[in-house]
Amino acid sequence: MSLPRTALVAALAIAMHGAGSQAEDVVTVRTDDGGRRDVVGEVVSYDASLLSLRAPTGALLEFPAEDVVTIVTPRLPSHLAGLRAWANRDVPLARERLAAALAEEPREWVRRDLLAALVTADLAAADRPAAGSHFLALHRSDPTATDRLGLMPVPWDDRPPRAANLAAANRWMNGIDDAERLLGAGVLVGSPARRPAAVESLQRLSRSASPQIAELARLQRWRAKVLDGQATASELDAARRRIDSLPEPLRTGPLFTLGIASQVAGRNDEATAAFLWAPVADSTDPTRAADGLVRAADLLRAGDPLAAVRLWRETIARFPFTDAAETARRRLDEFAAPNADASATAVPATAESP
Repeated sequence: MSLPRTALVAALAIAMHGAGSQAEDVVTVRTDDGGRRDVVGEVVSYDASLLSLRAPTGALLEFPAEDVVTIVTPRLPSHLAGLRAWANRDVPLARERLAAALAEEPREWVRRDLLAALVTADLAAADRPAAGSHFLALHRSDPTATDRLGLMPVPWDDRPPRAANLAAANRWMNGIDDAERLLGAGVLVGSPARRPAAVESLQRLSRSASPQIAELARLQRWRAKVLDGQATASELDAARRRIDSLPEPLRTGPLFTLGIASQVAGRNDEATAAFLWAPVADSTDPTRAADGLVRAADLLRAGDPLAAVRLWRETIARFPFTDAAETARRRLDEFAAPNADASATAVPATAESP
């Protein structure tokens, strides 16, 4: 199902194209001969399995969700304003406008698009409780959309959770479904004091009826071992194979943990590649993407300083609202200082040369 996975800037382009006087939806679908065609009408419903569209003749047309390429649809002014704000890197305004659109939008399939956008915007603001709330609303609106599990705002890094995140995770751990419980356990894995209870919950979740949730729970249990310094080299290789077997939208978080474990094991090339997956292939968690850029740059600093500089600059340009961008600015200052000193001392020597 392509729409919920679409990056916000791409969504802005589609939304702007659909804005204006057009009152109908335009759905581009794949055809049996490998081509594409546009179908005009009103999208009645759109979920992980099926898109239903009411044609101008009144006929109800149905298309498998996997055949849907894009949807151009009129958007509320607040929806468009939120997407514009995101494109301009104005995270607070984007969250405000997208939330207003969610309150006004009656179409369930467009509300899912808004919820997905809000998860990303909440993570950009480092507001994991809000991201979790919006993700759970999205997941429960269409539980069969397993690709959306890649939006789950569960941590995969090695930083301890903030107090507000712990409070939300305690509620999620006792949640009504496996997705909510996985979200809570994943946050609590980051807390040494709560890790044993989280691992017990993950053990139960590894037997979930959802294969995707079960596998993510197993990988979170492995993350607990990484954080405890107990992961072995053989487990590292096994984790890589398991991550590769996941659907692509679910790989980004586990790959970040793989990067951490690879760096600890001294496998820096593998760590760099793992850290770069999020900023290259995924845009659902801007803070993780920015963190990945900085960690990859730090690993490249000694052997390829110019590549490191490019990654630090990319962090600042793409994710100026993140803590990682501040780190990147410090790294650039540190890098520039000795180079400036070297240039200053080189000038007199050159002047005195024949």
